[in-house]
Amino acid sequence: MRYHTVNILSFKDVCTEKLNHLSFSVAKGECAVLFDTDNTALSDIMQLMNGTRKPDSGNIFWEDAVYSPQKASDPLKSGMAFVGEDPIHTMLFEEMSYIDNLCFLLDQKPNGIRLSKRIIKSIIREYEPVIGGDLYEQNIMNLNKQSLYDLIYYRLQLFHPKIVFFVQPFAGADMYLRKHLIELLSQIKKNGTTVVILSVNIADSLVVADKLILLKKGRLSGEYYRPEFKKFSSEGIVL
Repeated sequence: MRYHTVNILSFKDVCTEKLNHLSFSVAKGECAVLFDTDNTALSDIMQLMNGTRKPDSGNIFWEDAVYSPQKASDPLKSGMAFVGEDPIHTMLFEEMSYIDNLCFLLDQKPNGIRLSKRIIKSIIREYEPVIGGDLYEQNIMNLNKQSLYDLIYYRLQLFHPKIVFFVQPFAGADMYLRKHLIELLSQIKKNGTTVVILSVNIADSLVVADKLILLKKGRLSGEYYRPEFKKFSSEGIVL
């Protein structure tokens, strides 16, 4: 059963050193998990999307147009965002306050938002009921791990990209943090952002996923939608 029909991203016979005629699509508003069973393809996929690599052959389509090197050189302007495997150490700025970190991406939006005092006050009014006192923290290193993850995910909500790529979002998280991250991911999806989770473990990812894209040796091995997820166990594939 197909829940979405308008594709926002498609790979068509894409080849690199580690991708072997890879083809798949992600629909607008969908949460898709790219499950790399042998941990070979994910790095190349991320490099293709963030512009640090070009396909050797094949094409990537973004909103029905070829994802050109020009667009790939500035993915934020196309409405793409990326969250790496260790975001609290790679995406936050210790020298900046919470509110400055929260607003960091806004001037990168396609229409560009100038952060006037009026805009910042409006953001504070919107997020204070959700974030609470952390919003006024000047030294974010005083915050606990969950609060730092909140900052990253609320920044994404505020930026409101068309699509977000998450690399191993549950890596290193305990049971309580994983549950909280699932709630944050669900909220981003609920707000209309397409979510792509690149993973080598599907245990938690399927909780929020609409579709599982199975990759083996850099090729598409299968696609499964939510009613079919019962075929999978928390330890992996049991087909």
